[in-house]
Amino acid sequence: FHSTSHKKNNCPMNHDPHTDQEFHSTLCNGIILISIPTFLYLTFFAAPYGKHIPASSSSRQQQQQEHNLFTGFYNRILQYRGNAKLSWIVFESPNLVWSFYFIFRNKYKWDYYNSNNTIEEDGNNMFNFFLLCLFIFHYINRSIIYPLRMSSNSQPVPVLISFCAFAFTSVNGYIQSKGLCEIETFPNNHHQNPLFLVGVPLFCIGFTINNQSDQILRHLRKSGATIVTSTTANTGSGEGGGRYKIPHGGLYEYVSAPNYFGEIVEWMGFAMACGFSQSAVSFLVYTCSNLIPRAVSNHEWYLTKFKEDYPRDRKALIPFVW
Repeated sequence: FHSTSHKKNNCPMNHDPHTDQEFHSTLCNGIILISIPTFLYLTFFAAPYGKHIPASSSSRQQQQQEHNLFTGFYNRILQYRGNAKLSWIVFESPNLVWSFYFIFRNKYKWDYYNSNNTIEEDGNNMFNFFLLCLFIFHYINRSIIYPLRMSSNSQPVPVLISFCAFAFTSVNGYIQSKGLCEIETFPNNHHQNPLFLVGVPLFCIGFTINNQSDQILRHLRKSGATIVTSTTANTGSGEGGGRYKIPHGGLYEYVSAPNYFGEIVEWMGFAMACGFSQSAVSFLVYTCSNLIPRAVSNHEWYLTKFKEDYPRDRKALIPFVW
């Protein structure tokens, strides 16, 4: 799999551009490859996050689980959990760290005016900077604003989940920042490209859907429920249990996971705006492999917990379709 965009030949600090490109391409392909087991695992097992965190088991259940070495070990690891706000800040932060690192490392490239105060022929860096700003815009919200606005009722996050998320963002943050700062370039008329013209608004629409959906859940949690509405389900007395409500408003009237739908739309728009570069496509593929099965798990959870009270015309992920 190779990027359809142009490649930069000037890399700072005397790095071999061919070696850099090969390493970057290998990481992108690696992200796509791990999307397969990620999708398969999440299709059969719900990610142990939020309402899917197992409730505390009875002593008899614990004894039975101890006979299953893997299950017992896995459940023991899930008992180690961290503060939700701090966890989100920590495991999302590599995206911003890598972005600003590459911006300052390549700051000479962002000055695309020559000594005659006219735009250089290779003045396409402004598109790289603009696209990187979209990436940064999302993660300023996700790693700073979103965690700080989280309800104090938010479920603690298993350390295992935080570690896996931190590992992914450490690699993906590098891939996206490296790609836009040192690998891919775009023609001077990229703003006339239909993919760019459609992709940027699509990114904004996806961000708005994602942010609005998170806000609906956040207001529900602040109301004393873990997730606003007339029906409440009791999920148990363990740490993973609690009282949940059927969310309403926005795209929650049509799908069970509009926050995931919005994020997929957002990164689809980003990939289009980037001309389906290898970096952006690898991120989009992994996002789909991660969020699609989780949307299905959420939908099935709502149907199981609320039964006939849950709106039957509400889809899992795509409004009116699926």
